[in-house]
Amino acid sequence: MYLRKSINGKNYSIWLGLSDRKNFTKNYLNPAIEAGFVALSNPDSPTSSEQRYILTTLGKRIANQ
Repeated sequence: MYLRKSINGKNYSIWLGLSDRKNFTKNYLNPAIEAGFVALSNPDSPTSSEQRYILTTLGKRIANQ
């Protein structure tokens, strides 16, 4: 199961049932971005409050396996 729309980091951590956003970012979000599974909607401002995260084509392919 994966989201079909963009989502912000706070909502991702809630969706996954994680309460510590810092831990979520370090252990889940950053590795997924580095692996190419997730892309930033605004890569020039990674800490923007308007930042959203989007599942890439590779991420969707992995999620559908």
